[in-house]
Amino acid sequence: METGTAINVKYWIASDQGRNFTDLEGIDEFRHELAADYVSIVKGRPAGAGGFTHLYVEVISSFSLSHLVQLLIDGMAFDLIKRGAESFALRPFLAAYEKLRDRNKGKRSIDIGELQIHFQDSILLIHEVREDTIVPSLGKLLLCLAQNYASLAESVA
Repeated sequence: METGTAINVKYWIASDQGRNFTDLEGIDEFRHELAADYVSIVKGRPAGAGGFTHLYVEVISSFSLSHLVQLLIDGMAFDLIKRGAESFALRPFLAAYEKLRDRNKGKRSIDIGELQIHFQDSILLIHEVREDTIVPSLGKLLLCLAQNYASLAESVA
């Protein structure tokens, strides 16, 4: 399914091996899964630090936030919204991310450190608060944004 959405994923791997670093388990499958649904770039780089591997994800949508908000208020699921030939589809990304995270359990801890969604009329930036907070909370965050959108739009104007 082509979604009309683009995704850019960057991450840094704890390694002192320079360019010959050991990449994430299943990263090629992750790239392939994203390429089936998005125009996508997935790029890892070595970093000297240890600990979590944080993904920095940028989603570029053909939807406006104001239109997405209305669809969410009308009861549509946040992770797969269609409008004619266009769609705002996070479901394929979320499924591919969870598979990647599961493939690396016990070897590396993977989390989304930042999620940026570029809409036609605004940018939504979500930072992790603690481990594994973005994905399980994304639906609630978007619904809360939708419910309070009028107040936010008034304060900006």
